[in-house]
Amino acid sequence: SLKKEDAAALVQEVREWWPDRANASARPGRASSSNGSEASGGTVLNTAGPGLVQVTLLAHNANLDYYVFYRLLFHVTTTGAMKMTKTAIAFDAAPVWTNPAKDWDKDQGRRWLMTGDAAFVLMLGALILWEIHSLLDAVRLRGVRRGFKAYCNFWELIDWVNISMGLFLCFF
Repeated sequence: SLKKEDAAALVQEVREWWPDRANASARPGRASSSNGSEASGGTVLNTAGPGLVQVTLLAHNANLDYYVFYRLLFHVTTTGAMKMTKTAIAFDAAPVWTNPAKDWDKDQGRRWLMTGDAAFVLMLGALILWEIHSLLDAVRLRGVRRGFKAYCNFWELIDWVNISMGLFLCFF
C-alpha cells in the first residue's frame, strides 16, 4: 500500500514549480484584459515550470489479486487553468496458464477458458500439419519447382497468414 512518505518526493517536486498566489512567486504588476485595456494593481503569476505533469502508480489489490495501473495527467494551460485526465487499467496478477494445475482448480470460468485455448491450439496444429502435408504432396508429385509453384496460390497464402496470426496469438 502507498504511504505518505512514498509520495513525499513527488509532492515536493510539484510544489517547487507550481504557481502559488500566497507565496512570493506572485509579483505585483499590471494585468491586461482581453480587450487590451490595463488594470493597475493586478497580480501576475510566475507560471514557469512544466505545462504537463504525469503521475503514474502501479497498485496491487491483494483481495482480488489484481494490479491496477493508474495514470494522472495534469495539463496547465497558458491561462493557468488546469485540466486533469485520469486513466486506470486493471489486469490479473496471475493470468491463465502461468500455473496450469492451479488455474484448473481455481474456478469453472478458468476451466472453460483453458479448454477453449486448448481447442484453438489443436485446430491451429491441425491446420499447420494439413498445409505442410499439402506442400509436401505437391512437391512429391511435381518436383520442387513445379510443385511449389502449383501449391502457391491466394488461398494458401490466406491459410499461412491465419497460421502466422494464430502463432502470434499463442506466444505473444
